[in-house]
Amino acid sequence: MGFFSMDKSKVLLMHQPSTHGLVPFLERAGYAVHSAEKPEDAAISLLEHEPEVVIWDVSLNRMSEWNRLHAMLKSRTPLVSVNQLKSWDDSEDGLGAGSALSGKIGEPHVSGPNLSEALEASSQTEGAIDNPDALLGKLSQLLSKSKGDIRHFYTKVGNKLRRIELSDIRFIQVEGKYSTIHLESRNYHIKSSLNDMLHLLSSNEFVRVSRNNVVNLKFIEHIDVFQSTVRIGNDDVPISRTYKENLMRFVQLM
Repeated sequence: MGFFSMDKSKVLLMHQPSTHGLVPFLERAGYAVHSAEKPEDAAISLLEHEPEVVIWDVSLNRMSEWNRLHAMLKSRTPLVSVNQLKSWDDSEDGLGAGSALSGKIGEPHVSGPNLSEALEASSQTEGAIDNPDALLGKLSQLLSKSKGDIRHFYTKVGNKLRRIELSDIRFIQVEGKYSTIHLESRNYHIKSSLNDMLHLLSSNEFVRVSRNNVVNLKFIEHIDVFQSTVRIGNDDVPISRTYKENLMRFVQLM
């Protein structure tokens, strides 16, 4: 039986007090999350917790007391801007009805005297992420850069430590409290969550296709769009509706 453990990637969320849902969503995705609702709390968290990525609620752009902190962050810490935080849902998988936003980023839905104010706000939110799937993809991309030199790890099998090359992993599947790593010739059962593994894997090679499965893109033989599966060797790995769009971002159609 193999054993594998690693520290969770640290994320700092800066937001208004009225924000709900995003903290538990990120925690369920396997991140160690700290949050700050005031600039002074954010400054302390940056020093004490040393986050790898900062998530910034774009509504803070309208508050002058946050401007100095925002300018400093842009020059020293990976910064991800998110929009419409009140619409983020905290359902079981973090992808409830609230994530299906009706309008585009920064699209005003007002008229009359409030229109100019809405247009000004929209210019501040341009390019901000407004859905959970895009946020997880961006976090994975940023964190993979800091882990880009990791090309293998070891897992304990009996009294030996077996070396596993990331490039040899065909896909990973969750089985209860364990993850099963599928190689060409054998499988390894590791006491580690899928989310822990995601923080180790390069986002350029691996993609999540369901809540319980991550596949290595180079081993995909075909994608069955009718059955919603990907074929890897003799295995058909299911694709969930939630992650289908995420997979198709890596597919070049001709």
